[in-house]
Amino acid sequence: MRIAPAYEYAGEFCEGLAAVDIDGSLGFIDESGKLVIPARFNRTGDFRDGRAPATLDGRDGVVDRNGDFKSCTPDELRKLPRSAPVDPWHRNLSDGRALFAAPDGRFGYVDVSGTVAIQPRFELASAFRDGVAHVVIDALWMCIDTSGRTLWRPEFPLAGAALEWSFDKDRASLGECVRRASGPFTVEVARPDPKQDALRISFRAASDVLYGWHGHSQSAFEVVDGVLYHTDFSQDAYGCRVVAFDLRNRKRLWMTQLYAAGASTQLKAPNAVDLALRDGRVIVSGNDWRKYVEVLDATTGRILGHRLVK
Repeated sequence: MRIAPAYEYAGEFCEGLAAVDIDGSLGFIDESGKLVIPARFNRTGDFRDGRAPATLDGRDGVVDRNGDFKSCTPDELRKLPRSAPVDPWHRNLSDGRALFAAPDGRFGYVDVSGTVAIQPRFELASAFRDGVAHVVIDALWMCIDTSGRTLWRPEFPLAGAALEWSFDKDRASLGECVRRASGPFTVEVARPDPKQDALRISFRAASDVLYGWHGHSQSAFEVVDGVLYHTDFSQDAYGCRVVAFDLRNRKRLWMTQLYAAGASTQLKAPNAVDLALRDGRVIVSGNDWRKYVEVLDATTGRILGHRLVK
C-alpha cells in the first residue's frame, strides 16, 4: 500500500508501525497511514516485540502499541531488542541499513537482520536517505548507495576562509539567546518535569503559542525578520539538525540534518552547537566529539559548505 506524503519525516515500518514527525513531535502511523499513537514524543526508535524506545518530556523509556509510555533505566533500555549495534534508538536505520562501529573505530552498515551489508571502512558515516549515505574515506566526503558503491562526491560552493570555526560559548547558551531575542513575541522556557533537564521552549504572541520545541540549556536560536532559526540536538549524543520557522505565518520553512562531525563510536558524548546568521547564511560551529563548521542557505536550508576541524 502507498501512503501519500504528509509528514516532515517518516521512518520505516516495523511490526506494522512507522514513526512520523508532526510539528516537531513524533508519533506512529499504521500501514493505512492512520495516526494510531499521537505525536507527543521527543524521539523514538523502531518497534521490536511490541515496544519501541522513546523519549517523552526528557524521560527515556518505552512506548507500547497502545501508546502507553513507561520510563526505563539505561540498563533496561540496553536490553531492548535492536538490529543496530551502534544506536539503540535506531536513529540511523533507514533504507534497510543501519550504522555500526568496528573495534578499530571505522563504520559500516548492517541490514535489518543485523547482518553486515557494507564492510566497516569509513572514518565517518551518515544514515541513508533516499538510498544515499555520506561517508568519509581518507578525510574525503563521498556518497554511496546501499550496496556500498561510490556514487559521487558532493561539491560545496563554499570553502576556505568562508568555513572558519568560531564557537561562542555564550552565544550557544539558551539563556543568552532568550536575552537577545526581540520582536512581537515572548519566549517562555518551562521544565515539564522538575526531575529532568529537558526544557520546553515556546514562542508566544499574547495568549497564542506560535511555535515550541523540546530543548535544553544549550539550545541555540536566533530570530531574523520574523523567522526563527534553531538547533535541535542532544547534549550527550552526536549530530544536529537546524530548523527554520516563520513565526508570522506559523509555518516551518525547512529542516536540515547536518553532516556535523559524523557518527561517533560512543553512544553518549558531549555535544554543543553555536548558531549565527550572517549575510543570508546560517553559520553552525559544532563542538561535538569532533569540531566542525557548516554553512546553510538561510532561505532554503541547503548546505553550502562543511568542514571538519582538526
